[in-house]
Order: sequence, then structure tokens, then C-alpha cells
Amino acid sequence: MIVQDPPYDLIALFADLEMQKFLETLVERGQEPRRGCLAPFRWRPLRDPRRDPVWRDPVRDLGPYLGTEARFLIAWDHHGSGEEGRPAAEVERQVVDRFERAGVSPERVLVVAFAPEVERLFGGVWPRIKELLAALRQIEPPDDEAVLRRMRARFGRPVRAENLAAAFEHNPKELFEALALEIRLRRAAPLYSQIGEAVSLRGLKRDATAERIAARLVAWFPVARSPHPL
Repeated sequence: MIVQDPPYDLIALFADLEMQKFLETLVERGQEPRRGCLAPFRWRPLRDPRRDPVWRDPVRDLGPYLGTEARFLIAWDHHGSGEEGRPAAEVERQVVDRFERAGVSPERVLVVAFAPEVERLFGGVWPRIKELLAALRQIEPPDDEAVLRRMRARFGRPVRAENLAAAFEHNPKELFEALALEIRLRRAAPLYSQIGEAVSLRGLKRDATAERIAARLVAWFPVARSPHPL
């Protein structure tokens, strides 16, 4: 559960409010007893006011917590971080190394640079997201070509919008914003919370990055299994 006061089992540092609300909703869902995904734990999500450059010095930002037994999750969008010219995995390793030099074991740190952006996770649950947003306006979900046309009109040549696969690979945030605009909504943190509440966790984990996050959380906070009767 999310708590303000220590002790903390996990401290999470996110680059922006939309990412924070989406991921904290998913983490809280994973702790629901009926799901059997994660054991309950105490954690505190934080947002870095510098946004995507969060990777530059998270050790400084999280300094007050380094001497505790907490684990650490640091997440940001690779696109817009200033390090797009380097592989995301390379930047992630750099951050883990900084924690290790500060005396924090790499096993206690999960660093995620969403490449290009956190909205890439929406690919495995895109039809459900369209249904959810359309229901807020009580309309039918738009078809993908209408969303792509809106994306081209809104963002022009810099985005890749020749088809849905290209949009998710290169500009998923702009794709999601185009969907919101097509439905006459504004891309904002409350939408991310609603999506996190409604979409399939299994569908999200079709994305390799989502699966990596889930696997580490399960390793950190495993559910106690009852022994099988003899």
C-alpha cells in the first residue's frame, strides 16, 4: 500500500505525473489479495520535478532513503530525456552503477527507461483503451485510421504515423494524445489512472518492459504459497 511515513519497502521515483499515476495504480492492483500477484508492501511513489532528466542523479534525489532497507524503482521516458542517442539499456546501467557506488546493491534497484515512452505499454491493450475512453463520452470507439489521421494533423511530419505499429514503435505518446483528442478528451494524469484500473495486467505484460517490471516486483515481494496437502 502507498504510505507517507516510514518504514518503506519500496521507494519509486517517476519522471512525470502521468507515468506515476499509471504505474502506481498497476502496482496497487498487483497487491490485491484476489490476484495473488504480490505480497502487500509499504511503498512511497515520488515524482521528480525535473521530469525526464531524472536519470541524471537519482542517488542525490533519493539520498535520505539510501541507508534504509528499501528497494528502489526509477522510471522515465527515454525520448525527451536528453540521452536518446544512446541505447536505453546503457543509460539504465549507468544509473544502477551510481546506486552501487553509493552502497546500494544492484539487486535492490530497478531502473526503467521506457523506450521511447511509457505509452508503448498501451500496445497490448489498445482496443480496451479505446473502449474505455470512448465510454467516457458515451460514443463508439474511433477506428485506428481516424486516430492516425488526427495524429498526422496534430503533430505533422516529425511523427511516424503511417500505421499503428510504426506509431507505437516511435511515437506512442503522440498516438495516445491523438486518441484523446479524437474523443474530445485531454491527455492528463486522471486518464492514466483510469486506464491502469481497467486494462488487463496480462495484456500489458505482453510488452517486454512491463514483464521485466512485474518479474522484479514478484521477486521482491513474493506471495507466500500454501503447501500442497499430502
